[in-house]
Order: sequence, then C-alpha cells, then structure tokens
Amino acid sequence: MPTIAETWVQRGIQQGIQQGIQQGIQQGIQQGIQQGMIIEAQEMVIEALVERFGMVTPVLVKKIKAVDSQEVLKGLLKKAIKVADPREFEKALEDTLQ
Repeated sequence: MPTIAETWVQRGIQQGIQQGIQQGIQQGIQQGIQQGMIIEAQEMVIEALVERFGMVTPVLVKKIKAVDSQEVLKGLLKKAIKVADPREFEKALEDTLQ
C-alpha cells in the first residue's frame, strides 16, 4: 500500500500530465487556426487576381502560397485590387519577398 506522500506525488504527476496534454491541445488548435487564416488569405489574393485578370500562372500561385504572413498577404490583396496588370502585381510581390 502506498504512503500518503507517494499518493500525493502520483496525483501530482497525473495532474501535470493532464495539464501538459491540455496545453498541447490548445497550442495545436491555435496553430491550426493561424494556418487556416493564412491559407484563406492566400486564396483571397489568388481569387482577386483571377477576378481582375482572368487567370493566374502556376508560378505566381506558388509564390503567393509561399507567403506565410497575414500582414504581408493583406498588403498583397490590396495590391491585387489596385494594380493595372499581373506584371505589376508580380513586381510588387517580388519586392515584398526581398
């Protein structure tokens, strides 16, 4: 039969494990939400370009999907709405990536 001290230690370990699991789950959820928001922003930039210019090259799509900052993607969406042609957008994208 375990002593009172051993029982407390065991309970403490179990509580620590449960807290660690909960924190891990929360972090995973947050990371998933962030990633989903970035993917959605990338898609919005691509859709804006398609709507304005009819199509987007696979190379340009790949470059847009390489951007993983919501703030940068927000700026690119504004550019996609304002630029006169796809080349101007590509130039803005290249400038942003450097």
